[in-house]
Amino acid sequence: MEPWVVSMRLFSMNKRTTLVFWVLVVLIGACSSSDPEPAPPADSTAPSTTASTTPTSSTTTVETTIATDPATTTTLSASSTTVPSVVLGVNGWSLLPPLEGATAYSDYPIRAVTAGPDRLVAVGVAAEGRTFIDADPRPVVWVSDDALTWNRIQTPGDGAMNDVAWGDDTFVAVGASGGDPAVWLSADGIQWEQRTVPSPENGFGTMEAVIAVADGFFAAGHEAFVPDSGHWEEEDFDAAVWFSPDGLSWERIEDPALGTRGFQYPEDGDFNSQIVGIADAGWGIVFAGSASAPNSNYPFNTTVWVLREEWQRVDLGSEDQIRGVAAHDGVAVVHGSSKASPSADAVLYVSSDGVDWQQATGDLTGLGTTDGLQFVHDVVFVPNEGWLAVGSDEKVFSTVGGAAVWTAPPGAPLTWTRLDHDDTVFGELTRNPLGTMLEVTLWQDRVVVVGSQAVSVDLGDGGSMCCEYTPAIWLRDPP
Repeated sequence: MEPWVVSMRLFSMNKRTTLVFWVLVVLIGACSSSDPEPAPPADSTAPSTTASTTPTSSTTTVETTIATDPATTTTLSASSTTVPSVVLGVNGWSLLPPLEGATAYSDYPIRAVTAGPDRLVAVGVAAEGRTFIDADPRPVVWVSDDALTWNRIQTPGDGAMNDVAWGDDTFVAVGASGGDPAVWLSADGIQWEQRTVPSPENGFGTMEAVIAVADGFFAAGHEAFVPDSGHWEEEDFDAAVWFSPDGLSWERIEDPALGTRGFQYPEDGDFNSQIVGIADAGWGIVFAGSASAPNSNYPFNTTVWVLREEWQRVDLGSEDQIRGVAAHDGVAVVHGSSKASPSADAVLYVSSDGVDWQQATGDLTGLGTTDGLQFVHDVVFVPNEGWLAVGSDEKVFSTVGGAAVWTAPPGAPLTWTRLDHDDTVFGELTRNPLGTMLEVTLWQDRVVVVGSQAVSVDLGDGGSMCCEYTPAIWLRDPP
């Protein structure tokens, strides 16, 4: 069974129990979808879509799902921190020391980061409880004005933030709260306002990714529906896309390429699907994820949806664990990990038109964990250098492994090279802690990566369990 299917089933039950929702948070903590930064700093050359991307009535049927809950605004001041002593490595990389105010079992991976005009904003989830049993998931934000000092901001509401984007003078974070898709808005990264986008009856949902475009924002994720009988094992998962002109009001887009919204049995010709990442490739908006074949719940094939004047669904013909999609100068890169077991390698697919996709090659296998899992969680294009991918290299069912970085030259990134591993910064590949890089962005002349580190918990009887997690931030100075 695909990991996201397990996660989605747990997520669906969340509307009834806080416990199950938190289990979901733990399960998909490392599955945040990635997307390229829609409004990067001035030194980036990320493309933008020149034509209007607002869905029109001629190509989509839109159901408006504007949040009806009263919006609550909480003003919080960021506590000051001292400039940390970073852990220096080779090739310009460094690891910041544990963030002030972050504690194990309270702060889980930083899932996403984006750059505004004068501030970095990273988002994730925190737990008020000490264990999974009494955990109370809360969205959490980290802000920095220099990439070195970070301040923790507690945001209003509950739930989990999965991604964040900057556009139209607003930070927009997306995720889920109480079983429904949720959105958080802020003009400065410190004062936040939460809004929920109600799911239909018998439906549950989450937003996994968000991107700013010329005329608003796109968010994407999935919804789950159950039959009237209430049998959870018969859930129908639908890829979901929302559009907002301002981040405040959101419309759920419906199109045959996304499947039929609501519950249908597979034998009726429908398919299960989800979206985990979005990118603006210039020639269209690319949504990446997975979908099953019609008339079947399985297998879940790597799938992209491309929005130009109309929607187009493209099956890449492989079964992978996709984590997101990036784009630069007309080239789109879908990334994740292969499904091979027990050794799953990092995988990337490259396209210049959204129709024809070519699998990249290179140093995509493990270094010290040959029977392990290699994931590419995010990709970015660094001006005057080329492509950079971040992720993890871990041993199966353990906390052994480390963060991983790959590079590719400008143009179509069809050949990737694994960066020499530095135990000091990326974590030792043969022992704890497990470092996981989840998302990367550009800040002035630095590369900024967010994620987590995990160590086994000593149970005091000679045994151990996985894991204590703490947020982690890596920096790379210019060459």
